Amino acid sequence: LYLTPRCFPSSPTEYPTRLDIAVEVVSEGPEARHRDYIAKRSDYEAGGVNEYWIVDPFDRTVTVLELSNGEYKELGVFREGETARGVFLSGFELPVTDVMRFVDEVS
Repeated sequence: LYLTPRCFPSSPTEYPTRLDIAVEVVSEGPEARHRDYIAKRSDYEAGGVNEYWIVDPFDRTVTVLELSNGEYKELGVFREGETARGVFLSGFELPVTDVMRFVDEVS
């Protein structure tokens, strides 16, 4: 999760009321795929999350979605050897090969 200062809760014991970027790593199984690709996408879209990044260690991809006029549009599906980029954080990019290496290490 990424929060800009405008999204910070007023107290350290409270949760933020808004997110700027959400990143989910897809878990194994069809229910998990549905949850990350469909259900959470819909939830984050409705919640106004500016970007949603889906890291899929099974397809070896990073999908980046941008909220535009209340709906997500796909900025790209990035594969190993490519660099995933969004638009919300100018200059922020992640080499997909490095992301997958990290996911493999922690799995």
